[in-house]
Amino acid sequence: MTHRLARQFGFSLVELLIAMTLGLILVTGMIAVFSGNKRTGEMTSEMANMQESARYALQTISEDLRSAGYQGCLGLDQGQTEDITDEEVLKNTRFFDTAATGSVVVDSNNWVPAPVLEYDIPASPQAVPGTHTISMLGGNRNKAPLVVPMQDGAGRADPTVDLIVGGNLRAGVGSPVIISDCATSRLFTVTDIMPVGLNWAVSHGVSGNKTGTLDQAFGTNGTLGQVSVIPFFSNIYFIGDTGTQTENGDPVTALYQQSYPFDPITNPPTELMQGIENMRVSFGIQDRTGQVQYVTADDPAFIPGRVASVQIGLLMTSWDRIATQDDNNTYVLAGQPIPAASNSINGNTHAADRRYRLAFNTTVKVRNRRVQTQ
Repeated sequence: MTHRLARQFGFSLVELLIAMTLGLILVTGMIAVFSGNKRTGEMTSEMANMQESARYALQTISEDLRSAGYQGCLGLDQGQTEDITDEEVLKNTRFFDTAATGSVVVDSNNWVPAPVLEYDIPASPQAVPGTHTISMLGGNRNKAPLVVPMQDGAGRADPTVDLIVGGNLRAGVGSPVIISDCATSRLFTVTDIMPVGLNWAVSHGVSGNKTGTLDQAFGTNGTLGQVSVIPFFSNIYFIGDTGTQTENGDPVTALYQQSYPFDPITNPPTELMQGIENMRVSFGIQDRTGQVQYVTADDPAFIPGRVASVQIGLLMTSWDRIATQDDNNTYVLAGQPIPAASNSINGNTHAADRRYRLAFNTTVKVRNRRVQTQ
C-alpha cells in the first residue's frame, strides 16, 4: 500500500512580518488608550480634590466673614461693642474697624497694613510673599441666653454678680466673651465658669477685684429676654510654606488659620488645606452714596470702617505634574490677574510648570457691619 504524505506549509517571512506589524500596531493603540485613560483619571481625580479643597476653604472663611462684627441684637446703627477686658483685646481700636480687614504679604516678616490685635507674625510657617491675608473678629454662633437678671440677694441691679447662662457657653477661663442686649454690648474676660444645675455661672473681673468687670447690670428692667452671651472669635487666614516638596521638587503651600489668642508658641497656626498656592482678597469699600469700590488692603482707598463686602480668590494646584504642556495661563483672583512666570517665587505670578491649576472666587457680604456714612 502506498501512503501519500500531506504537504505542510508554514508562514512565510513576509506573512510573519505583516502579522508582527499588525500586532505591534494593536499593542501600541492599546497602550495609548490605557495611557490616555490613566491621565484622564488622574486629571479627574485631581480636579475633584481641588474642587473639594477650595469649597471647604472658601466655606470656612465665608462663615467667619458672615459672623464678623456680630454683637447680638444690638442694632448696627445704635452702637458697637465696648472692650472692657483687662488685656484690652481690641487694643483701643474700634470694634467695627477691625471686624474685617487684611494685609498684603510684602515678605515673611512684613505684612502691610500691619495685622490687627497686635498679631505677632509667626516665623513658621512663613507666609508666601505677594499673597494676601484676611482677618475677622466678632461674636460666633455659639451664643447662650442670660437666664437670671444681674441682681443681688435683695433684687437690686448689681453689675458685679456672676452671669447665670443657659446651655453650654463653650468658653473657657481667660476667654473674651461678648454680652449684649438690644441697647449696649460689652467685651469682657471670663475669670471663672462652673455648672449650676443645668446652667453655668460665669464670673468676670480680674484676680478677685473688679478691674475689667461689667459696668452695668444686664437683664434687669424687663430686658432679660434680649441678653445674649457670645464667645468672641478672631481668625487670620494666610498662605504659608509647609517646608515640604513634592516628588518633582515643587514647594507645597497650604492655607493656614491663626485663631485668637495669637500666641505662636502656645497656639500656633493650624494648617487647614494643602494645595492652595495663592489667595487674593479685595475689599468692597462703600462710599456715602452707596457705591462700592473693590480695593486691596494696601490701597490708600482701603477704609476698614466702610467694608461692605469681600471678594476672595484661591488658586488651587495639583500635587503632581499631570498637564500635557506648561501652564502659561493667566488666572484672575478677586479681580486681580496672576500671570505665569518661568520661576515663580511669590504670589504675584505662578510657575509655568506642568501642574494643573484651577481658580475659585466668591464674594461675601459682611452683613454685621455698620458702614459709616458720616
